[in-house]
Amino acid sequence: MAGPIEMQNAMGATKKELVALASDGVLVPRTQLSGIKSPWRISDGVALVDEIESLARTVSENDRHWETIQMARRRTGVAVGTIIAAIRGGDICVGQRDGHAGYRGFVVLRAEIDRLLPAQPVKGAKEAEELTPAAAFARTIGLRERGKFRSFLAEGHTRGVRIVHARTGVQSHYMSDADKAAFHARFLTVTSLAVEVGQHRNALRAIIRAAGITPFAPGGQDFGAIYLRADLRPILGPDRTKPNKP
Repeated sequence: MAGPIEMQNAMGATKKELVALASDGVLVPRTQLSGIKSPWRISDGVALVDEIESLARTVSENDRHWETIQMARRRTGVAVGTIIAAIRGGDICVGQRDGHAGYRGFVVLRAEIDRLLPAQPVKGAKEAEELTPAAAFARTIGLRERGKFRSFLAEGHTRGVRIVHARTGVQSHYMSDADKAAFHARFLTVTSLAVEVGQHRNALRAIIRAAGITPFAPGGQDFGAIYLRADLRPILGPDRTKPNKP
């Protein structure tokens, strides 16, 4: 078992890259117990690097048509797990920068990553009428700090649609019904949990505190009181692992 720094060194990955791989379930710690400083098995990380390397072509350092997996995630919001699955399935090409070893050297074509984005309108307010503003959805699940949920979306932790207003040029985040369902399938807030289990929010907050369950915060990032559904399973119970419609 190894700590995060050992895992990063073994994989040739940065801290943010390891966090993204973990948050998307590409790499899973051998234990979820809090306080364990060495939850990783190095062989898991090395096996992932070896697998991608076996599929990679050599890419020139100066070829700007390519970007690292982490940069692709940050630019488009496409989850690392989605990118890795597309590489494994042969849907997109993967390269390795000449002279760069390890995970941080892997690159993907920008144009192919753009094709992984869901079909979406890109301009105008009329098209946005069929979607829910992300800020409005956040309010329905009890999240009032809009900036935090916007960051949550921008980091690619859940799906959303980015629309640029034709007149103002302002970019806004929206969510389709499928996007909202995807959020509920993986995450919970106290408000959405209260709807599912039929208990008051204050009582649930007390139960969560007593259980020592903390919000989803990969890499120490603060996205507000958003919890992984898997972490709240002790409260949901064995028969409530799938979301009800809120």
